[in-house]
Amino acid sequence: MKKFSQFSIIDFLTNILPSDLIKRDTPQPQTIQKLYSIWKNPNNKIGEKVYKQPKDISQNDIEDLISYNLIQRTGGGLQITGKGSNIIKIMILGDNRSAFEMGRDIDYVTASSNIKLANRQKKKNKKVADCWWKNLNG
Repeated sequence: MKKFSQFSIIDFLTNILPSDLIKRDTPQPQTIQKLYSIWKNPNNKIGEKVYKQPKDISQNDIEDLISYNLIQRTGGGLQITGKGSNIIKIMILGDNRSAFEMGRDIDYVTASSNIKLANRQKKKNKKVADCWWKNLNG
C-alpha cells in the first residue's frame, strides 16, 4: 500500500493513461542514430529536408521517429521536422570531427554534453568580461 504523501501526480497519470500516450520527451540514442543515418546518406535525399525511406530501416523505426516528432510522412517520402533538424545540428556541432568522414558514428549524448559544457564556459567568460571594470575602481 502506498502512502498518499508519497504518491505523485506522475504516478497518478501513469496509472490512468495508457502506456503508449506516456512517451519520454527525449528519444533513445538508437532512434536518434536512425535519424542521423537517414540524413547522412546522400542517396536518400529527395528535396529540401525530404528523404526517401531507406531499406535498412524498419517500419517500426520509422514509426518511432514519427512518434517523437523527428520526421513526418509526406507524399513522396519522409520530411525531417524542426525538432529533428535541431538534433542533427547538435550531433554535428557538438563533435570536433567532420560530419562527413566516412564510417563515423556520432554519439548524441556526448555531442549534447559538449555543447552544454561550451555554453557554460561561454557564460562564465561573459560574467568575467562584464565585471572587469569593477576591478579598476577597487
